Amino acid sequence: MSVGAPARPGLRRSLPSRFGDRDGLVRRIDWVLVLAVVALSMIGAILVWSATRSKLAAAGLAPNGYLTKDMLNIGIGMVVAGATTMFDYRVLRAYAMILYGLSILGLLAVLSPLGVTINGAHS
Repeated sequence: MSVGAPARPGLRRSLPSRFGDRDGLVRRIDWVLVLAVVALSMIGAILVWSATRSKLAAAGLAPNGYLTKDMLNIGIGMVVAGATTMFDYRVLRAYAMILYGLSILGLLAVLSPLGVTINGAHS
């Protein structure tokens, strides 16, 4: 299938073919928002590094310990965000009541004996 050719009804296109076409995934991404998130994440990581490096070095630990953890969390978050953009949220309509019920059950499970009380907080 060529890039500009319309899809036949009922035919699922592969992920790489959806990237390049006119209504493709890459063209629907809000790049300003992506760049803002990346910039804020990097600024936050630099602030964490500058605030903790001297304390960690004074304690005899690796001065980049918190920076490494923060960058790992940022990377995981970016991967999850990328996977989320490929998910069609309209599919959730069919499962909305089931997910709502599971959420309520999860909230009620905290109140049951399954929950644990630590320092006065029940979770």
